[in-house]
Amino acid sequence: MENKILNRFVIKAENYASGYNIKTKPPGMLLNYIMNCIERVQNTSHDQAQKDIAMDKIWKSYRIVQARINSNADESWGNAKLVDNKKGVLSDPISYYGENFEDIANNWNRGWW
Repeated sequence: MENKILNRFVIKAENYASGYNIKTKPPGMLLNYIMNCIERVQNTSHDQAQKDIAMDKIWKSYRIVQARINSNADESWGNAKLVDNKKGVLSDPISYYGENFEDIANNWNRGWW
């Protein structure tokens, strides 16, 4: 592929599908980033043939990330968001009530909370 702009999106998608990013970032976030690359390729003013070649390569990266997703795991890692632009991810706090869960749920339903 000769076009630098389309090639840039392909390289970006391949980086998102790299082993390091798959281990350190939530799959839902990576899939979203790769879909963003696909949308940006579709919105360019290049020939459709060049776009198709670029999108085939980007879809390959998308399938790589999808293949590594554990179907039983939380794909979003607790609704994780990027913190300080690439320094890590932060997830929403999770509350564990343990043995008191039923009491808290009942109180919540009765309006005592």
